[in-house]
This record gives sequence, structure tokens and C-alpha cells, in this order.
Amino acid sequence: LSDFAYNRIVEMMLGGTLAVGEGLQERKLAEALSMSRTPIREALARLEGEALVTRRHGRVLVVSDTGIEAYINLLDMRRLLEVDRALAVAAAIGIDDQVMGDPI
Repeated sequence: LSDFAYNRIVEMMLGGTLAVGEGLQERKLAEALSMSRTPIREALARLEGEALVTRRHGRVLVVSDTGIEAYINLLDMRRLLEVDRALAVAAAIGIDDQVMGDPI
């Protein structure tokens, strides 16, 4: 559910439903997405870690002024890190490069 919440909140941000600088309330997002606050809280933590939302005054989360280009760059960097980590795990358990194929 937290992945679903994450994806829906990102869609709301990219679509303009959630504007830059707008405060994000767990309760309102939970109502809008018809789910409990726990997956919303987890999604917001993930968004904060990716700098798509920021914390103001140590408490209130707001939509960051992150352009689409910055978001795409973040996704590219994440993809590279995930591929690198997958290759490291494969090497650790003895799967060779021929089985894994071209990582990119």
C-alpha cells in the first residue's frame, strides 16, 4: 500500500493537484486515497528522502520546488544504484554476468 500511496502522491504532485509549497497532511491524503495513514506516512518518508517533499519548521511537510528534470535525474541515479547493488548481490551468490545480461 505504501508503494501505491507513493505513486499516487507523485502523480498528484506532477499533475498539479498538489502545488509547490503546499502543506501535506496525512489525514487529508489518507481520505483522498481511501487508505489508512500508515502507508501515507511511509510514502511521505520516502518522498522526503528523495527531496520531493521537505520539512518546514521541523514539522510540516510541503511539496518541494523540484522540477521534472530533477526528478528524472533522481530516478536515473536510483536505477544505476539498484543495478549496481543487484550485480553485487548476484556476484556474492555466484551468478555470473552471462546469466544477468547487460545491466543497462
